[in-house]
Order: sequence, then structure tokens, then C-alpha cells
Amino acid sequence: MKMFLTAALFATLVLHSPAIAGTDPDTSTTPPPRALLTKPYAPVLGEMIALTLSDFFATAKLDDVPIMASYDRATKKVEIIMFGARASADGAKESVADFLAKGFPLIEAVVSSVYGPRLDEDQLRVIYYNRLNANKEILRWEGGQYIIR
Repeated sequence: MKMFLTAALFATLVLHSPAIAGTDPDTSTTPPPRALLTKPYAPVLGEMIALTLSDFFATAKLDDVPIMASYDRATKKVEIIMFGARASADGAKESVADFLAKGFPLIEAVVSSVYGPRLDEDQLRVIYYNRLNANKEILRWEGGQYIIR
């Protein structure tokens, strides 16, 4: 009997599933599930560094460009994201170079004072977006090289 009920429940779920039935779910009325804020989450050091740097950038005002940080788990790099107003690659490169010259020593100091180990340049990626043109990516700095988009 238990096996029959399990099979019946499974068949009901499969037959009424929008993906199986060939219909699209009505996502306009179905909100995403509520976040479980007490769910355990184990951040990695890179995420903690990015969070600390985002707070630091918000208060330090290193440049007239809004800056935030994130961590890319796939590439294991801290990303510094700049939302500037320069549309040309040369202008964006100048902003990124200025940020690296002034900001990287501060980043190293913040990271090492809070977390102990230092952050090397090869663990960092800087991405420059033009905030005046739908946040179009202009260039990246990674591994000591500029990559124009």
C-alpha cells in the first residue's frame, strides 16, 4: 500500500509538472520562495574580503567613481567593479591605472590588517563599466594586463 501511494504521488507530481506537461509555469504570479535567513552559509575568505572592501570603498571614496567588490568562486578572484563615466578604453584604462596606483596599497593594508594574509595582484580583477551607457563593460585589468571589451 505504501509503495502504491508513493507511486501515485510521484505520477501526480510528474503529470502536473509544467515542465513535463509542456506548459510554461506562470511566473508572473508565482513569487520566488522566501529566503531562509537562518540557513547556514559558509562563506569563503574571498567573499569576506570582497564584503569588507565594498564597505571600505563606500566610506573611503578613493575616486569619484562608484566602486564595489565581489568574489568569483569559479576563478577564485576578488573583482573590483568600477562604474565610471568614461566611454573610451583609454579613459577607462587611465581610471583603472590611477585606482591601482592609489587604491591597491590601501586594499593590501585593509585585507592584511583584518584577515592576516595579503591579497596579491594575481588574485584581483578590475572591471570598468560605463555607467552612462547602460553599464557597458569597457575593459578589464587582470594579471597585470588590460583587456579591452
